[in-house]
Amino acid sequence: MGSFHCVLIGAGPRGTSFLERLLANLESGTHPHGAQVRLSLDVIDPYAPGAGHVWRQDQDPLFLMNTPALFPTVAPVGQTLEELAGSSVGQSFQEWLAQQQDGTGGVHNPSVEHMCAELRADGFPPRALYGAYLSDQYHAVVAALEQRPEIDRITFHQSLATGVRKLEDGRYQVQADQHVFTADTLVLALGHVPARLNPNQRLLADQAAEHNLGYIEPNISGDVEWDQIPAGEAVLMRGLGLNFFDVMIALTQGRGGRFLPAQEPGRLTYQPSGAEPIIYAASRRGVPYRGKANLDSYYPRAVQLRYFTEEHVEELVARFGKLDFRAHLWPLINRDVLLTYYRTLARERSDVFARDPEEFLLRLETMLDSAHHGEEVTQSQAEELLAAYAPEQRWLDVRALAQPAEGLTFANAQQYQQWVKEFLAHDIDSSLAGESSPLKIAIGALHRCRELLKELVREQKITDPSRIRDLAGWFGPMIEGLASGPPVQRIAELLALAEAGIVQFMGPTPVFEVEQHRDTFQVMSPWVHDEPVRARYLVEAMMPANQIQLTASVFLQELLDQKLARPWVLTNEDGLAVAGQGLDVTGRPYRLRNDAGEENIFVLGLQLSSAQWGTAIAAEAGASTKLGARTLGDADAIAVAVLNQLRAA
Repeated sequence: MGSFHCVLIGAGPRGTSFLERLLANLESGTHPHGAQVRLSLDVIDPYAPGAGHVWRQDQDPLFLMNTPALFPTVAPVGQTLEELAGSSVGQSFQEWLAQQQDGTGGVHNPSVEHMCAELRADGFPPRALYGAYLSDQYHAVVAALEQRPEIDRITFHQSLATGVRKLEDGRYQVQADQHVFTADTLVLALGHVPARLNPNQRLLADQAAEHNLGYIEPNISGDVEWDQIPAGEAVLMRGLGLNFFDVMIALTQGRGGRFLPAQEPGRLTYQPSGAEPIIYAASRRGVPYRGKANLDSYYPRAVQLRYFTEEHVEELVARFGKLDFRAHLWPLINRDVLLTYYRTLARERSDVFARDPEEFLLRLETMLDSAHHGEEVTQSQAEELLAAYAPEQRWLDVRALAQPAEGLTFANAQQYQQWVKEFLAHDIDSSLAGESSPLKIAIGALHRCRELLKELVREQKITDPSRIRDLAGWFGPMIEGLASGPPVQRIAELLALAEAGIVQFMGPTPVFEVEQHRDTFQVMSPWVHDEPVRARYLVEAMMPANQIQLTASVFLQELLDQKLARPWVLTNEDGLAVAGQGLDVTGRPYRLRNDAGEENIFVLGLQLSSAQWGTAIAAEAGASTKLGARTLGDADAIAVAVLNQLRAA
C-alpha cells in the first residue's frame, strides 16, 4: 500500500486546527479513502505540540490572554457547525474548561486545576491554561486520526525546521535539525517567528552593546529572563500595548508585590516587595491600550450595525469596484459608532439632555441616514444638533479617541503623570459600566465593524493605496488601541502602580536615544516640558515584527532564497511596489505563489497577514467562517485540498 506524505510545520493552535479539520472531514465520509494510498504525517515544532511557543504551559501563570474564556476555539462549535463538519473530539476552550471544572475532563496537575477553579466564561485565562487546552486538543485529535484507516501514521518531531528545497519530481525536502523529510505537500502553520530589528532598534542595540547598557529586544514575554533588570533601577519601556502589561506584571507582582482591593469599586492599591525597578513607560499615543469592557459576550449585545453592513458595502462595490476605505467605508463605520454612542447615552444618561433625548435620536438618525458627504460634513451638522439638545456635552470625535493627548502640552512630568492617572481611572469606570458605558459600547461597534472589514480585505475589495494609507496608516493602530486591550484588571493594576510611584509615564511621540558621554539611554517627549529621563536599561515592550522582509526565521528565509516564496506586493498611490507584511499566496486554500507560479505548499496563520488583516487573533467560538471563525474556514479548506490530493494519488 502506498503513502501520500504531508509535512506540517508548526504544531501550535493553527496546526492543531488543521489536524482537527482533517479528522472532521474524514469522519464526515465526504472523502472516501482509496485502498491503495494512505496519508503519512510528520509534524515539526521545536515546542510541545498543541500549545506551541506562545501558549506553552511552563510560562508564568500571571500572563493572561486578552480574550475571555468564552471566545477562543481551535475547533468548530455552535453555529460554526452549520458551515463546517464537526469532529468527534473538537471542543472550544469554554467547553473544555467546563469539563475541567466538573471533573469530567482529563487528569491535570494541581496548577491547571487551580487556574481552572474560579475562572468564569467572561474571565481572562492565563495563557498557560489555554496551552493546557491546546495540548489536550492536539493529543485527542491525533489519537482519533491514528484510528482512521486513511492514516498510515502521525509522527511528531520536537525540532526546528531550518531548510527546504524542491526536488526534480516536484516533491519537497525539509530539513529539521538532524531529520530530513521528503514530502508531497507542506502545510505551514508557523505562528510567531523571530525577526530582525528595524533600523532604529538596531542602532540602539549596537550603541547599548558599545556602552554596556541593557537592551531587551522585542520578544515573547515568557522568553525573557526578567531578573536581569535590578531592583530599584530605572528602566525605560517602549510600547504600552499588550506586551507592556506582561512586562509590568513580571516586574511587580512577579517579584512578590501584592495588589489589594481599594475602597473605591474597581480600584486597587499596590504593596511593593522592594524588588521592583522603577518603570518609565512611553508610546506614540502616550497612554496604554484601553481595557476591555465587562461584558457577558464578546461583542456588546446592544451593538446593531445600521450603516456598515454587507448589503451597503456590496452596493458600493457594484458602483465603484474596489473601494477606498477613507472615502467609501469609514463614513459608514463612523456613523455606526456615533449612532451607537448616542443611543447608549440617551438610554443611560438622559439627564445630560436639556431637551427630549428621543427626539434628538430621531433627528440624529434622520441626519445620518441622509448623509451623502464625508466625515467632516456629517460631524459639523451633528455637532450643531447636539448643541441644541445637550449643550454641555462634547461631540464624540471617533478618530480623536486614538490620540487622547492630541493638542495638549504639559508643563512638567508631574502634570502629565496626573493626566494619565485620570485617563486610567476614567477607563476603569467605563469598563466596569459594561453595556451602560456609551464609550465602551461605541468602541464595541468599532470592533464589530472590524469583522466585516477583515472579510473585505480577504476578498481584495479595498484598493492597495487605501490599505497602505488607511488600514496600516491610521485605522489599524487606532482600533488596536481602542478594542484590543487587556482585561480591565490590568488597567486597575497599572493605576495602582502609578499611584505607588512604581510606574511613571512619558509623553506622546517619545524620542529614545543613547546619551554617549553619560553611558545611558534617555527618553523625552516633545509634549512634556521637563528633563529627559535616563536609565541603563531599555525594554522594547512589543512582539517581534510580523514582517516577512524582517524575518529571522531560517526556514522562511530559506523559502525566499529557494524562490519557493515571495512577499505579497502592494502598489502605493505613486504606483510604486511596496512589500506587504506576509507571503504572496493564492486565494483560499492559500498556496504559496512565486515567480514561477504556485507551489503545493499551504500557508495558515500569521504569514497570511497580507492576504488577510488581523490574523493574530484566535477563532471565535460559534462564529461564521466568513467572520470570527475565518481561521477554521482556512484550516478546513487546506485539509480538504490535502485529502483531495490523497484521493487522487
